[in-house]
Amino acid sequence: MTSAERMLSKSRVGKLWKEQPTGIREKACQEVEKIQWCLLNGEATNHFLSTSLIPTLALYKAMQAEGYSAAEAYRKVKAAVHSAMNPTGKEWSFLFSIPLVNSYLWKAIPRILEKKFPTTGWNIQWNIQTERSLNFEMTACFYSDFFHIFQCPELTSIFCECNSICYSAIPGIRFSRNETLATSGNRCDFHLERI
Repeated sequence: MTSAERMLSKSRVGKLWKEQPTGIREKACQEVEKIQWCLLNGEATNHFLSTSLIPTLALYKAMQAEGYSAAEAYRKVKAAVHSAMNPTGKEWSFLFSIPLVNSYLWKAIPRILEKKFPTTGWNIQWNIQTERSLNFEMTACFYSDFFHIFQCPELTSIFCECNSICYSAIPGIRFSRNETLATSGNRCDFHLERI
């Protein structure tokens, strides 16, 4: 198995990639080989590149090159990414359902986000952080930058929607937002309220 095949098979779109005809699978591997130069040794962003961004972009382009319309390729990769995120949402739901863990995780969200989304690719500003509300915004997004560089900015919104999948799964929390960089906003805003 080549490194491109390994990356695709282990990614958020791995299941969809495996279901595709040989021509699309091979084309996706070629796309990965063209794009994987952006992996940097030891960079925190490599996880996002190898599990989400590069495979999704490669499969999306390969499907179109092999005859899928842009809309159909988008629909399929969106469904695959969202399906891959459902276990994360369920995990968060389970963890937040445990009272002691809920209290700890609520307080730890800022530290978790700062570790998971490093300043190398994201700019997070905290607006409100209380026992009842967490409001923050991102004014720079690695996902958005990546997909714009590769001229597929439409793919960014797929990953923005993953925020809803995860945050909306948390019991006793209401997640909302007004805008995202993917929808031509000036920021991605995140509002989490205990209900």
